[in-house]
Amino acid sequence: MDVTSNYELIMQLGFAGFAILLLSILFWLVKQLITLQKETNKIIAEHSAVSTLIYNAQNKMIQTIDTLHDKIISRPCIAMKE
Repeated sequence: MDVTSNYELIMQLGFAGFAILLLSILFWLVKQLITLQKETNKIIAEHSAVSTLIYNAQNKMIQTIDTLHDKIISRPCIAMKE
């Protein structure tokens, strides 16, 4: 074996090692991304549930205000002259 074949072997092993390192980092990043996506989906589901509760409460409040408005309008005004 001469010197150039040793360097070629070292370069090939170095390239293979670096490729394995980069693939490992890539898989780790994808795993982190999937975990983050799952957590984000949970948060979105919770926000959707809260938004539905707020929407229902607002509808109930609007109905109450409409009922109160109708009651107030149906009563005669005491400040009016007859």
